[in-house]
Amino acid sequence: MPVAGTLSTARRGADALSAQLGLQRSRSPADFVDLRDRRQLAHATSLVRDVLCRDLTILPNVTLTTNGHSIFCSGSFVNRGTIVTGFVPAQDLPESYGGSGGGGGARCGGAGGENGRRTMIEGGYGFSHVTDGGTPIIPSLTNDLLNQWFEVGLGMRLSGAAGGGDPFAGSNYTGTPGAYGLYLQARRIAAGRIRARAPDACDSTRCDPGSSRGGGGGGVIVLAYGEGGYTPGEYDVSGGTGNPTGCYPSGHGGDGRIIALQKSVPPISLPQIVNSAPRVRRSADCLAEGTSTIGNSARGWLTIEAGSGPFAGLSRAKNTLVVHRAETLAGTLRVQSLRSAQAPQIAPMIGTTSWGTPSTSWFTVASSVGSGSRFYDVPVKVAAPRNSGAYHVVFSFQAEPAPVYVASGTDYVVGHAEWSQHNAAAELDKVQLLDMQRYGCAIVRRTMIDGFSWFYQPGVAIKIVVL
Repeated sequence: MPVAGTLSTARRGADALSAQLGLQRSRSPADFVDLRDRRQLAHATSLVRDVLCRDLTILPNVTLTTNGHSIFCSGSFVNRGTIVTGFVPAQDLPESYGGSGGGGGARCGGAGGENGRRTMIEGGYGFSHVTDGGTPIIPSLTNDLLNQWFEVGLGMRLSGAAGGGDPFAGSNYTGTPGAYGLYLQARRIAAGRIRARAPDACDSTRCDPGSSRGGGGGGVIVLAYGEGGYTPGEYDVSGGTGNPTGCYPSGHGGDGRIIALQKSVPPISLPQIVNSAPRVRRSADCLAEGTSTIGNSARGWLTIEAGSGPFAGLSRAKNTLVVHRAETLAGTLRVQSLRSAQAPQIAPMIGTTSWGTPSTSWFTVASSVGSGSRFYDVPVKVAAPRNSGAYHVVFSFQAEPAPVYVASGTDYVVGHAEWSQHNAAAELDKVQLLDMQRYGCAIVRRTMIDGFSWFYQPGVAIKIVVL
């Protein structure tokens, strides 16, 4: 048993190998390519880190090369292009369940011929009695096991190993590389075309009968999907074929595998990545014109002035209410708005709770907030959550033609309220809620027809602490 506070030899070896392959464990937000603000991948892309996304579509004729890195989408992942996993450097991968490498054939003179590189199964024998690589048996992929693999680097658990080469023929005659694998996690997966195939020993430019390289092993594709479902794609996880023309033909690489798993809970819970938008600095920002990176069409702020019933005592200075589980909260809240005279006229105000379903938990407060200072007495009747914790009641307005666009965080040009992007008024994060309490507005992400944009959004949040 390893001593407390130290890494076991196996764990140190796994970490070292992950570092060599560029597949270190993802420990912090900096370890991810954050594509949550993008809905489409329109150009060829080669990954250098794991990807975090909400809903992402790879467009037709676009190739995404993953290089052993994983993809984590909280919503839907749709592949209409091609995913290529890339190739692994020539080394043993003793912790991987990808195909092992085929043995290298001996030279016609009887020398050379390395064994194929191993994964969890030995590589093929080299020299004159050559054998093919193999395919390991993969255990049941429980959430606990997948999290263990994530800790040491998923790529090193799913990659194929290189075939055997000819050590007497120089670097040009190393074995063919293995293929990286792929881990893809999303609520809904339309897999499309995914290639985790190792290259063949012979190609259009070289098939030298004097020295036979072994074929590399194929990678493993793991597709973990949720309640959104799974549409199978076209997969290739084949090991590379050996050289059949030499005096001692080389072995083929072992095949990878394809595994599709339906999981009610995402197997891997990812670190919280904080929004990259700047914070609100002062209340005056809420009224000012927007900047080149942050729009401000609403140009206003909101505050809580008073309340009645269970909301009695709430004000600008006091914005927290302590209640019991499932308690009925029926009363009135007085909300004050202040809006610049230069702002567009139509700006509906909505209210919503942070518990419940975002698309149904909201209600209309005003069809439009006028310029200058206005007061609204808002009747509120909700049941507190049944579980203890901290929740919020939020009031907010935005320059949109209809309240549903304010509630969903969608620009009206999209043509419909989009609820799948997780930027609804009911889903604001802790930083945004705190800014609303302090300044009367927050910087929020809104769904646009061509992606996402940041906007100042007037709002105020009442914290509901359930005992």
